[in-house]
Amino acid sequence: MRVLIILILWLSFLDSHASLLDSLKNKQDTTYIKSYDDKLITKLDLDNDWLSFKLTGQDFKYDIRPNLVANRTLSFSYRWAYIGLSYLPDFILPNKWNERRGETSAFGIGSGITAPRFLFDVQYVKVKGYYLNNTSDYVPGWNPDADPYIQFPELGMWMIRGTALYKTNPNYSVRAIQYQTEAQRKSATSFLPGIVYNYYVIDNKGQNSTSSQHSNNLMLLAQLNYYATLVLYKNWYASLGIGAGGGFYYTWLLTRQHTGNIESTQSNRVFQGFLNAGLGYNGSRFFAGAEVVHNESLSKQTNNIEVVFTRTAYQIFIGYRFNAPDFLKKFNKMGL
Repeated sequence: MRVLIILILWLSFLDSHASLLDSLKNKQDTTYIKSYDDKLITKLDLDNDWLSFKLTGQDFKYDIRPNLVANRTLSFSYRWAYIGLSYLPDFILPNKWNERRGETSAFGIGSGITAPRFLFDVQYVKVKGYYLNNTSDYVPGWNPDADPYIQFPELGMWMIRGTALYKTNPNYSVRAIQYQTEAQRKSATSFLPGIVYNYYVIDNKGQNSTSSQHSNNLMLLAQLNYYATLVLYKNWYASLGIGAGGGFYYTWLLTRQHTGNIESTQSNRVFQGFLNAGLGYNGSRFFAGAEVVHNESLSKQTNNIEVVFTRTAYQIFIGYRFNAPDFLKKFNKMGL
């Protein structure tokens, strides 16, 4: 609840200071970018966006993942603003793995703000219920086709993650491939240096646990990204993004035991890389496409434990541009 309140206050602040975006505008060649600032964009996508983590030490390796089949994200974009809501209704794609991997619940809400040169986005994600993907390493004779995985039903994670990026080429449109409030009419590329941040909490406290852990983690990285959009034919395009960066990873750890709690802290270096590729159709009203994203960060802790966070997403999306309703057009007249 506190996170949602913060998000609402943040959006209210941006709304009240939206005229600042106009002061940041740079002239862009309209033969490269077509704007749809007079349209309300609705978008529905189906993806398997999930975050897993691996812990590796001298005598153990844990590959821990949530049991997610597909997220459904409904989003709305207008001019410089975006908001999306992710949910997991099983009636569309029933999860046949629930009995063997356990049930996972997930929820997410995200928002983005764009200016011609700048891009800011933030997302809140909450996931509960994980399983051990490499169960065969710990259960002798385990049958991968029939036996249940080791499950962590009480293991939960909630996260706030986001980026702040600067676009070096004003004729390259990030909004065209992320929010569809613009369309790229000529092929273009751009570097996007920026900052990536992740704050997440992991808690595996169970009702019958004699020992459990709660960790607060902050990851801050400086990252250099390179994006390219190739206009294939009229409204068809292909996109590619690559990036790498490094920074610091801070952990505040609480270990609960029946004899008492143990608190510890540590900070380590972290390195991250990502790859993004997509193919789509971006017409004047209708748009659709597919995209794959892979993001991986690596950190070696002081106790020689290697922590790898992996985020992989395969996305199919479809959307439509409606004429903006009158109450939104009033914002245009106000210069917002």
